[in-house]
Amino acid sequence: MSAPRPSLLDTARERVVIFDSATGTGLQGFRLTPDDFGGLDGCNEYLNVCNPDIVRRLHRINLDAGVDAVLTNSFGASAITLAEYDLADRAYEINAAAASLAREAADAHEAGDGRPRW
Repeated sequence: MSAPRPSLLDTARERVVIFDSATGTGLQGFRLTPDDFGGLDGCNEYLNVCNPDIVRRLHRINLDAGVDAVLTNSFGASAITLAEYDLADRAYEINAAAASLAREAADAHEAGDGRPRW
């Protein structure tokens, strides 16, 4: 059995913890098309469910660059904001997918080199 991951707060007391960059800006760098967004052009949060490999790719790029923590792709994932895309009723699903993708990416990198990721 492996040792438990140290908490983010405990690690921050010992050293600088580096978080990833702005998710929306990173996604814009991919020059996505409306088709990538499942027809909902500009709804970055919908990528979590309609095209999760793009979100995985962004997390992987940030983790490969050396960040300790990745943020979820959920900045505009409130029901109020998602209503602009007729997705208000999918807010939970989209947020859960965002959290799952971030955790999956962090765990994969942690397993690769043993350094804790959040």
